[in-house]
Amino acid sequence: MLAHLDLPVVRLIRVAFGPFYLGEIERGDIDEVPAQALDNLLGLKVPRKAGWAKPQPRPRQHKRPRR
Repeated sequence: MLAHLDLPVVRLIRVAFGPFYLGEIERGDIDEVPAQALDNLLGLKVPRKAGWAKPQPRPRQHKRPRR
């Protein structure tokens, strides 16, 4: 695309790999993808850890009849 505009590409910098933003990772470094981020990406339901509070169900609101 840039060659079409007669602009040479001197250097490319990867800032993301798919949905993962690379941030300040230095060349040659590795960083583990957090399990929760991977589960969210794949749409997996993860069981809650023991001791976590369960969310309380919302009270049902009665709908008013339409006129």
